[in-house]
Amino acid sequence: MSYFQRDGKPIYLIGVNYWPRSHATQMWKEWDPAEIEADVKQMKALGMNVFRAFLYSEDFMPEPGRLNEEALRKLDELLAICARYGLWVIPSFFVGHMSGENWDLPWRKGRDFYTDPFMVANEARYVQGIAERYAANPTVLAWLLSNELPLYAGDPEPETAHRWTRRMYGAVKAVDQEHPVSTGDGIFSRGFLAEYILPVEDFLGPHVYGWDNDALRWSYTHAARVKAAALGKPVLLEEFGSSKAQVSEANEACYYRVALFSTFVNDAAGALGWCFSDFKTWERRPYVHHPHELSFGVTRADGSPRPSALEIRRFSQLIAKIDLERYRLPSPQAAVLWPSVLYVRYPFMAWRLKEDELRKVLLEAFTLAKMAHLDVGFLRELRRVNPEDSKTAPEGEEALGSPDPYRLVLIPFGRMLLSTFWRRLEAYVRGGGTLYYSFGHDPWCPMLEELFGVRHQLRYGVPDLPEEPYVKLTFARSFHGVEEGEVYGYRVSGSVPDTAFCPVEATRAEVLAVDSSEKPALTLNRLGEGHAVFCAYPIEYYLINTVNVHADDGTYRLYQALSRLAQVENEFTADNPFVELGVLQGEAGERLLFVISHSWARIATRIAISRPVREITDLETGEPRAVEQAPPGEARLSVSLEPMNVTVLRLRLE
Repeated sequence: MSYFQRDGKPIYLIGVNYWPRSHATQMWKEWDPAEIEADVKQMKALGMNVFRAFLYSEDFMPEPGRLNEEALRKLDELLAICARYGLWVIPSFFVGHMSGENWDLPWRKGRDFYTDPFMVANEARYVQGIAERYAANPTVLAWLLSNELPLYAGDPEPETAHRWTRRMYGAVKAVDQEHPVSTGDGIFSRGFLAEYILPVEDFLGPHVYGWDNDALRWSYTHAARVKAAALGKPVLLEEFGSSKAQVSEANEACYYRVALFSTFVNDAAGALGWCFSDFKTWERRPYVHHPHELSFGVTRADGSPRPSALEIRRFSQLIAKIDLERYRLPSPQAAVLWPSVLYVRYPFMAWRLKEDELRKVLLEAFTLAKMAHLDVGFLRELRRVNPEDSKTAPEGEEALGSPDPYRLVLIPFGRMLLSTFWRRLEAYVRGGGTLYYSFGHDPWCPMLEELFGVRHQLRYGVPDLPEEPYVKLTFARSFHGVEEGEVYGYRVSGSVPDTAFCPVEATRAEVLAVDSSEKPALTLNRLGEGHAVFCAYPIEYYLINTVNVHADDGTYRLYQALSRLAQVENEFTADNPFVELGVLQGEAGERLLFVISHSWARIATRIAISRPVREITDLETGEPRAVEQAPPGEARLSVSLEPMNVTVLRLRLE
């Protein structure tokens, strides 16, 4: 677990992004310290310990090379107010984009923000001047270079983004070694890729907004984005939230609750909601043309707290009961492969890559794994890249990601993997690992038969499209909890040729399931000490293109079977796929169990515990919970949850 530190101790960040409700983006021009102090006092009362502030570039550096002393005095006052109430601040330097509009530096005059020598030199002076002034200020928690800079300055090539970030990072660190620095870009662009920026930032900060055609998959989006960014440094969920023009207050509270708790148990270092308050600035840009931006607040324009603010307070009160030094997250035993085509611009491949769809398929696999109660992470195909060359994979085995720490590796809709990584996967399976791979049209797999024990019957240039609009996979034998004769059905949804399947004949593999033509659909090959499972249909791709698919889909049971085949060890499992189980491990058998409902209905679940239990208490109330000692060495626990709700239990295991 990677947290921020203060006085040598880990801290978990809980807060918001901040503009004052009466002035919004004109905060620095219409300085109102009384309103700011009232807001800071309310943040503290709601359990927050930090907020993100925005230094509008035109306010703080109206001329090249000159910091605005008046604006800096206002920042002094802001920090002094926060110090009185014990709140930290994370200032963002370059704020040219905000809530649907861009405000340019008056002296930029069309120059390239990232590469023009005049611009870069003055930008470095700007960040260094402010960082030097506050280097010893304990109220500053960290620095952010920007606010979603690609939306304002353009989305650069990864090499350009790395060089620019390195220059700004170096300018800050030359005068301030204390405060961590990150980009503030949101990890959503094609240029500021985490794999390239990572060496020159101290933490990562995804911004998560959007929608999905499936409620459960959307509910896991925030956790998946945090897990995908977990590259060895703290991950702060820097922005998330919703406008009341888009969601009811009650449903927003559910959204906040699950996002806060689920990201916490998936290795986040904190979460900042967007934003503190609704605004009164109806007549001002950008709100006049983006009116939904007026009502993202966890407090209303009259200052009253919304239910989402009360969820922040509840979460804060619970986290305060946890000594972060005493607990750790277990290491995941399963991983979804994050292919390098998502961060290396290989020549003559971009036209084949539907990046948004591929990311959604990876999110689908993450969701299925969670439904199967797998603790799952993401495995980078390449663990090392060259920040100065985003179009070439580094040579050498040491640059490849290693599947070895995982008992199970999942490759959904797999395409365009490196030839060297296929060899790495073969060694992984021979050494005892379990690999699952579902077909993606035109996969370029050079060793399908060697690894999976099947021979494909593909025709060049002609995708093999299902003849029926509905594909059925029928299990020909029992498979780790999936019974012989069970049928799994998929609507053939998506675009051609991506809906194509792979006709195969088994040469060495055992056929687990067949399609409606009695052809192999799912196979198992025993290779060395391990197993390689091949699915001839792009089932995860079908799932992302089917509306509300998880309301009745059972594919998670295949993932459960795969975990049993791989002998993944789980101390806790549940019988309800809409429940997420998050575990923090303490010493001497102590566990914190987070039981998180991702369902919009009231649900109940039975939780199986692999070890005898001495006692269970509710962490929030301190009340004991009944536990049933089941078969020798096991226990059972019943939990009921309101829609999108959470129960946190402290257990002492034998």
